[in-house]
Amino acid sequence: MSQENVEIVRRFYEAFNRGDRDGWARLLGSDVEHIPLNIGGSTGRGVEGVVRVISEFTSHFESYEVSPERFYDAGDQIVLLLYRRARSARTRVLIEDRFGQVVSLRNGRIVRFHSFPGVSEALDAAGLSE
Repeated sequence: MSQENVEIVRRFYEAFNRGDRDGWARLLGSDVEHIPLNIGGSTGRGVEGVVRVISEFTSHFESYEVSPERFYDAGDQIVLLLYRRARSARTRVLIEDRFGQVVSLRNGRIVRFHSFPGVSEALDAAGLSE
């Protein structure tokens, strides 16, 4: 089951980076929750709430891409090391960084995204070690 979860998360990011909002939204559970990396960011709940929060956030960028570099399989949770490359729409500054994320799944759907400054914090949150 967990390899299946890795593939669901991989498909989510592939659809996200293609700009296929309907494609990635179909992978979300109805009770999905999105907890952003930045403390002041909005938490999204439910499919519509998560789509809205992610769309509002990415609207501040001319381009925004997040690519998984590493997957850590924890059964119903997948820990990711993500590489982000984005260009600000206002200042055109290029942003490149890496961060960690725990993605929780249930019944073949993503039900929670929780982002962390680094992968070690995400692994700790999932009860794993690097």
